[in-house]
Amino acid sequence: MRTLQSHIGWSRRAQVTLGCAFVGLLLFFLLFGYRPQMADLNNLRGHIADKKRDLDSAQSRAKALPMVMAEVARLQQRVERFDKKLPKQQDLGAFIKDITHLSQQSSLRRWRIDAKAPKRNDLYSETPIQIHFEGDYRNAFEFLKQAEQMQRLTRLHDVQIRVLDSQLGQVEVQAGLTIYFTEG
Repeated sequence: MRTLQSHIGWSRRAQVTLGCAFVGLLLFFLLFGYRPQMADLNNLRGHIADKKRDLDSAQSRAKALPMVMAEVARLQQRVERFDKKLPKQQDLGAFIKDITHLSQQSSLRRWRIDAKAPKRNDLYSETPIQIHFEGDYRNAFEFLKQAEQMQRLTRLHDVQIRVLDSQLGQVEVQAGLTIYFTEG
């Protein structure tokens, strides 16, 4: 009977040993296998959530892109209207040629132009010019408007208009015109 009892004792010890080994293996698996993998999985889920937020944000910005492009185009048109050329040289001869051509297009008479000596400032130089002409009021107005809208940066100032013939709309105009340039 002893053998049966020793066999039962041995079986109990084997069961306890196997149970402890199983619990040890389970703890080892939990600590060194399952737990690190779950931490990596949670980290990856966090990255996925961040990327989804980034994607949603990019998609919402992309939806606004056509409006932004339209606004940029509108602003570029405004800049082009106000963007004037500031030449590196005075080039008074070309300017006088251009302004004379404008006066001829506007059918102005008794055209005179008197350029003064250039004045130098810190960042730019300017040349004051006096112009004098006669013509129809509409033509004179159109000429002054075109002179101020020239590609070259100009400023029209001190405009004096005197009526010569009110029934025919004839006027005499004296004005100051300043052209700007850099000396670079």
